[in-house]
Amino acid sequence: MKYCPHCGNLVREKANFCPSCGNALVETSHAQSVSDSNNQFKEIYNNATAKLNHYTGEEGAVKVNIVDLFSEVFKHHTKDEAKSIFIAGTETTTPALADVSDEWAKPWLFS
Repeated sequence: MKYCPHCGNLVREKANFCPSCGNALVETSHAQSVSDSNNQFKEIYNNATAKLNHYTGEEGAVKVNIVDLFSEVFKHHTKDEAKSIFIAGTETTTPALADVSDEWAKPWLFS
């Protein structure tokens, strides 16, 4: 089976053009196909992080280091550490805006 890389419809094995969208069907090597898939994943990832970043009032894609983001998951944490996450909105728990870190959070509690 062969699929059109432009529209995803099934095409004949020997076809040169897709009957659905009319685009030329170009033979690609496995390495080129993997490279194209990686580029497509990066584009989707960048678009997703850019949209999320836009909701925070910022612009552009964001690099997220998944290993760093989840680095606290397998470490031992006390119940007091967990409680301190949920205590918020008081004079002693709400930092000034200038004191809020712009580093990525490490969401160990929710794992």
